[in-house]
Amino acid sequence: MKKTIGTIWTAAIITVLVTATGTPAAFAQDDAQDAVEEIVVTGSFIKRQSFDDVGSPVDVLDREDILANAPTGKMSEVLQYLPQNLGVLDGVVLDGSTDLEGTFGGASLDLRGLGGGATLVLMNGRRQTRFPLADDGRTEITNLMPGIALERVEVLNDGASAIYGTDAVAGVVNFLSRKNFEGVELSIDGRGTTNSFNHSNFTLGALFGAALGSDNDIHVTAAVEYYSQEPLQRGEPDFTYPEGDIRGSSSGFPGTWRVPTRDALGNLTGATADLADPDCQAVADQNITFNDSDLGGTDTFLGGGRCRLSFRTIPYFQDEERLMGMASVNWDINERVSFEGSFNYARSRSEDAAQGSAPIVAPLFVSGDNPGNPYRAVNADGNPLFAQDTNGDGIPDRDATTNTVILAANPLDPASGIAFNEDVTARFFRPLSTTNFGAAADNFNTINTIRVDAALLGEINDNWSWSTGWTFSEQSLTLSQADSIPTALQDAVDGLGGDAGESYFNPFGNSLLGGVANTDDVISGFRLALRDRAETSLWSVDAVITGDLVEMPAGPLGVAFGVQYRDEELIQDFDQFKTARLSNFFGEGEEDYSVSGQSTGVFVEFAIPVFNSDAGRLDLSLAGRYEEIDDLDSFDPKLSLLFRNELIAVRASAASSFLSPSLFQRFGTRVFRSEVFDPVLGEDAQIKIRTTGGAGLEPQESDSWNVGITVTPTDALSLGVDVWAFDFDGLLATPSPQGVIDADPNGPDVFRSSVDNRITLVNTAFFNSGRVEAGGIDFDVAYDTPWSLFGGDLGVKVQASLWTTYDIQETPGGAVIDGIGEDNRSNIGVALPELRGNAQLAWSNGPHSANAIVRHRSDVDRTVGANTDTADAETTLDLQYTREFGDSRWLTTFGVLNAFDNEPNILTTGFSPYILRSVQNPRGRMIYASIKWTLE
Repeated sequence: MKKTIGTIWTAAIITVLVTATGTPAAFAQDDAQDAVEEIVVTGSFIKRQSFDDVGSPVDVLDREDILANAPTGKMSEVLQYLPQNLGVLDGVVLDGSTDLEGTFGGASLDLRGLGGGATLVLMNGRRQTRFPLADDGRTEITNLMPGIALERVEVLNDGASAIYGTDAVAGVVNFLSRKNFEGVELSIDGRGTTNSFNHSNFTLGALFGAALGSDNDIHVTAAVEYYSQEPLQRGEPDFTYPEGDIRGSSSGFPGTWRVPTRDALGNLTGATADLADPDCQAVADQNITFNDSDLGGTDTFLGGGRCRLSFRTIPYFQDEERLMGMASVNWDINERVSFEGSFNYARSRSEDAAQGSAPIVAPLFVSGDNPGNPYRAVNADGNPLFAQDTNGDGIPDRDATTNTVILAANPLDPASGIAFNEDVTARFFRPLSTTNFGAAADNFNTINTIRVDAALLGEINDNWSWSTGWTFSEQSLTLSQADSIPTALQDAVDGLGGDAGESYFNPFGNSLLGGVANTDDVISGFRLALRDRAETSLWSVDAVITGDLVEMPAGPLGVAFGVQYRDEELIQDFDQFKTARLSNFFGEGEEDYSVSGQSTGVFVEFAIPVFNSDAGRLDLSLAGRYEEIDDLDSFDPKLSLLFRNELIAVRASAASSFLSPSLFQRFGTRVFRSEVFDPVLGEDAQIKIRTTGGAGLEPQESDSWNVGITVTPTDALSLGVDVWAFDFDGLLATPSPQGVIDADPNGPDVFRSSVDNRITLVNTAFFNSGRVEAGGIDFDVAYDTPWSLFGGDLGVKVQASLWTTYDIQETPGGAVIDGIGEDNRSNIGVALPELRGNAQLAWSNGPHSANAIVRHRSDVDRTVGANTDTADAETTLDLQYTREFGDSRWLTTFGVLNAFDNEPNILTTGFSPYILRSVQNPRGRMIYASIKWTLE
């Protein structure tokens, strides 16, 4: 289809040239129109008089919309309810560790379900660097700017690589800051749940703006914002853990141990039995949570014969703090030239209070001589056994060859030897969890974001203008992971731990119940707080010239020419214990690296008035861009048509777009933890996933089209429908870990332990896979009703997206998966409700205003192995009341989210927390209040 669009684009240019010379003058409209200030709309560099003057669907969320949805203006809250967006929402920590924005308290966008990297994020019209650990090249949005400084968000809902180049496959989201504010604005916002758990957040913001200079030709704006969030642990909501539920990790503290079995004479049989720690239930019954009683209770429970970890103390939402600042200057140098510049900084810190370590991977041998060992040696009938002790030191003699205990001459006779315990090995065990982790270690993640941009804008004459700009953005992060040092742990259980190297680590439950307790110096000897650092940076320069090329019978032919150069860098600095393969769970010998890539793009855009008559106006827009990224290149055209009159607007667009492999996808390496189901052993497992860059990757290509109509029978009513489709081919992806296992549980990319056949590692690498075909219908209704309520005006807004197609083909020629209504956990898609939408009733009467918003999404199935369960459809109600005081200087807002406290239903498949967190919200009802004071 890419060639087809190119042919159409060429034919359209020829048509325009003919039209330019042959259109009858009768089509020209004689009546003069009032001059309207022209603006730049996202998706075009040609100035327009309205957001309705483009042939592509554009949603605009202004300050009123922002405050109705999120008084704080937090980026994730502004867009989490946008029906087209299927991205990471509101900082929630998702299943596994692939969506790391959630782990860092961040969020990202994913228009149309084509992947986060397929949505281009702009700030004031210019790119932002990628999230450093993003598999798909997505951009983290929570740290873009203070919410108080956000003016509006423009969302372009179709392909736009012809204008912006790579990444603009599913669309473009442009965040624009407040630049013309003069005065002081202060705001404070607080939110909290109405349920029994203590989850809340707090935002404090300040905005300052002033006009300076003798002619007020310099305008400065500055904003600062502080955000703090109390965590929400998984064990806090009552619905998360139904009574009798035994799901959770197989590995906990206390753990499950492999114990040798003996015959009636006491001889080893060579067989073993997996036995839960005998004190597991006692630890759970006493609700032991070492060092911090606010973690939501013990994470230990006994289920299915194993001593497990329940994840109760692991958060849905992290303990989080964020400080953001922004300063901008606009300077009218003279009548023709102006300068714009801004600086942004954000520092975000999130912390997981549950500081347990990862499960043991390397075999851990615990001698019967360990003082805490509870596994008394018995024969097949359960009678205690006794061992030989020839030197009388109280330690059983051992065979020099096998290192096994030598039984007494009469092993059932206490008088013939000494009592002894069995040598055991860890089967399902983690050395530290919230029950016993001792002195707290730092377990926090940080994001630092810096952005600087500067631009010169000028007018050549009344019809032509130019701009040139420079942007630098950088995002660096520190990722913490709790682990252990296998050699040091083995030494500790052998009695060589502690500062003096003479202390035992007791890995059993009796260490918490009056047995041999573990000291901090023993734990610190093998405990690891791994620190990885990652950084991305992007700097770009661009220049654009735009104006009216020629006067045509129906109006001026607008044109824009542009060029852009970008340089991107990715740095990953792994913890030394990972690179040296000295850590237990994380790390497979990763090597630090620093890679970079450069791109150059040139584009041209035309806005062509085809005719303008009493019947209406028809405009054609054409654009094309050639972009070269290292050794890859792409040319992408786009055309759109817009017919408008006072009653209807009909729009149509077709575009090709591309998404180049990110630096991470080409060169990156990351090892993370994931939760899978092992069909061979029939059990859940936490394993390591190693993702590496792929060789010979090609750009991902997309063809898209959109046809829409908006009818405005009156000034008060607007009805809009858009039908859209994307064919996204050569999609870059890594196989899902579960998919790799399901395809071949013993394949070359699935590594198993030689001791117990457990999966320990799954290898995945990026590849150009099959395709995703997505399509649907968007609905938009706005109605200022003639009705009155309590003397106030009523308005209605409805916005919804219905998916009609979401076909996933992971490999060329492979099976096509219908992903609508599925969580797509085992393929390259995203969790996709068939329908998402919002209906808002707005009321206003002088200083009073109120909003009621009904939000709905349809159900989503989740399949793990042979079992399927459903995240039920949800309909929630948000309410908000706002009152102005003091000649609008004071604005107070009160609201409730999820007013009826709808709880997500529990899914019986998969892992804790047993809800599908990408579409279900565990918070329940939240109330909020905000106060804003403005002096202008």
